[in-house]
Amino acid sequence: MAASKEAGWLARMQALSGTFKGFLLGFGIFALAFPLLLWNEGGAVLNRQSMEYGRDNPISVVSDLVQSVNDGRLVHMKQAELTPNAALADTETGQSFEVLKLQRQVEMYQWMEVQHVGEKLVATYAKVWSRTLIDSSKFLESSQYANPKLMPYTEREWTAPAPKLGAFRMPEELFARYNEFEVLPLTAEDVQRIPATLKKQAHVKDGLLHLTKDPAVPAVGAVRFRYLAVRPGKVSILAKQSGDTLAPFYTQRGHRVFVLRDGKDPSGDVAATLYAEATPGSILSVSTFFTWFFRAFAFAMFLIGIGMMLERIGLWGPSLPVIREMLVAGPTVFALVVATSFWLGTVGFAWLAMSWIGGGSLMIIGIAMLVALRQKGLDIQKPVVASGTVPDMDPAPKPAAKAG
Repeated sequence: MAASKEAGWLARMQALSGTFKGFLLGFGIFALAFPLLLWNEGGAVLNRQSMEYGRDNPISVVSDLVQSVNDGRLVHMKQAELTPNAALADTETGQSFEVLKLQRQVEMYQWMEVQHVGEKLVATYAKVWSRTLIDSSKFLESSQYANPKLMPYTEREWTAPAPKLGAFRMPEELFARYNEFEVLPLTAEDVQRIPATLKKQAHVKDGLLHLTKDPAVPAVGAVRFRYLAVRPGKVSILAKQSGDTLAPFYTQRGHRVFVLRDGKDPSGDVAATLYAEATPGSILSVSTFFTWFFRAFAFAMFLIGIGMMLERIGLWGPSLPVIREMLVAGPTVFALVVATSFWLGTVGFAWLAMSWIGGGSLMIIGIAMLVALRQKGLDIQKPVVASGTVPDMDPAPKPAAKAG
C-alpha cells in the first residue's frame, strides 16, 4: 500500500513538472512576441515618418537663381526650362538642330525573300525599307535578287553636353532618363545644307531625307534618313540641391528621391505626386508585405503561447479569479480575445510616436476587449452563484463504480 501511494505521488510530481515546463515554453513564446512586434512596428513607423517627410517638406525653388541656403535640402523645381548649350549637328548630311538629344535612323531599300513550303520550296520577293542589312546571299535566287553587302551609313545619336536648367547644371543621371523623342520632319530648305557631294541625289519626301534619283521610285540600295529629337522644354524635378546642380536625396529610411518629370502636364506637377514616383509601388508593396507578415506571425505567437499556458493552468487547480472569470466564456474565446488585446496594445504603443490618437485608440480597444471578456464571464456566473453553487472550472473525475 505504501509503495502504491509513493508511485502515485511520483506520478503527480512528474505530471506537475511536465506541466510547469509546458507553461514556461508557452510563456516564452508569448513573451517573445512583444519584442518582435515592437521591432516590426518601429520599422513601419520610421518608414511612414520618412515617407511623409519627403512628401510634405520639399522646398519650392526657381531654376533662375541658385540659393546656397537650400544646399543639401530636398527641393522641388517646378516648370524649369531645360535647354542645350549648343546645336547638335550631323556633319555627314549637314543637318543641325537646337535640341537636347538627336537620333539618326538609317533605312536602305532592299530585297526581302519570303519562302513558301509545300510540295516544292518556292520564294517570292519584294522591295522594302529596312534598318538592318538583309543578307541576299542566302536567297534561293540570290543572283537575280541581290542586295548591297554593307549599309552605306550607320545610325547615330548625339547628346547635348552640359544642358542647363536656368542657373543650374542638369545632372547627368536625370538627363539620361529624359528621352521624350519625337520625329523631326525635314523640309525642302534642309536640303540646302546638304554637302555638295550628296546634293544631286538628295530629296525630302514625307519629312524624310532620301538619297536616291527618284524618291517616288527608289532603286535597291537607296537610303533615307529619319531624325528624332528631344526638344528643349519644361521639366519638374524633386531632388537634393547640391551647389549649382541636383543630386539624389535619401530619407531616414533610405528611400532615394531623384525624380524628373516632363512639364507638359502642370496639373500633375506637385511635390506629393513626384514623391510618389520616387517610391514605386513595388518597393512599397514589398515593405507592406513584410510588415503584415510579421504582424500575423506575432499574433500567432501570442495565440500559441496563451493556448499552451491555458492548457497547463487547468492542471494546477484554482488560479487567479480574474482569469477564471474570463475563462467562463470558453478557452477558445479567451485565447482569441487575449491574443488580440495584447496584439492591439503592442501595435498601438509602437505607433504612439507617430500618432497619439491612432496609437492610443488601439491600446484603449485592446483594454476594452479584456474588460468586456471579464464582464461577460461575470454575467454568465451570476445565475450560478445566485443558486448557491460555486462553479468549478476543472471538476475532478468521478471514481469508477466497483464491480459486483
